[in-house]
Formats: sequence, C-alpha cells, structure tokens
Amino acid sequence: MEGTAWEGLHPHAFRRLIATELDGQALTAHEIADYLGHEQVSMTQDAYMKRGIVSSPAAEALANMQLEG
Repeated sequence: MEGTAWEGLHPHAFRRLIATELDGQALTAHEIADYLGHEQVSMTQDAYMKRGIVSSPAAEALANMQLEG
C-alpha cells in the first residue's frame, strides 16, 4: 500500500479495519468471512470483528418483549 494513506499499516490491522467497516455496514459475519477468505466464520468473529456492538434487531426484540406477571 505504498504511496497511500494506508502506507505502514500492518496487514492484520488493515484487515481488521476492513472487517470493522463491513460490520458497520451491516454485512453478516458469513459475508465478511467470505470477503476476507476465512473458511471458518468463527475466525472472522474472534480475530476481526468487535464485540459489544448493540444489535438493533436484538434491542428491538427486547424492547417489545411483554413481561407476564
């Protein structure tokens, strides 16, 4: 990546940047793994995707949950 804004960035860091961007654009872990060439989706999730990002569908499902009591 000589001569670009990414010059000097370690390849792993660049792949993580790409995975994070794709994750932020709502691609699935499978789609990101395919793009990065990972055979195991778990590799993509463990090494390249951030944890702790709130899932909108999960948040909506919990917000609409009816408690019986």
